Amino acid sequence: MTVPYGSFMPDRAFVPGSDSPMHNVNTIDLPDNIGVIKCGGELILYDSGWKQTEYHKMTHFEHFTPLPDMLKSLGFDAADVKKIIIGHAHWDHAGQLSDFPNATLYVQREELRGVEWALNYRTLTSAP
Repeated sequence: MTVPYGSFMPDRAFVPGSDSPMHNVNTIDLPDNIGVIKCGGELILYDSGWKQTEYHKMTHFEHFTPLPDMLKSLGFDAADVKKIIIGHAHWDHAGQLSDFPNATLYVQREELRGVEWALNYRTLTSAP
């Protein structure tokens, strides 16, 4: 945790002694590695992190904050996310999608073919 705030928001880099909310936050707890892209009035996520509560229990993971709450700490509202682009469909990159009902999901065609193959794997390998 304690990631430098400016790593995610370069325009909000920490400036020692600053009173400005844009420059007085040194680090932030962001357990997910996602990209937050603000382009004009549009808010886009690159990947959506993970949210596997059974995995949390199994690994005794104690520090989980839902992505909408993390975005709030950056000054954004999850309802304003209009697009989510996932680089690939692994669980740690494509979780929490249901927390963004106003977003359109973008996935590469070949990645979708891989997901379809995985979802049908048992069917493809079962004996007739």
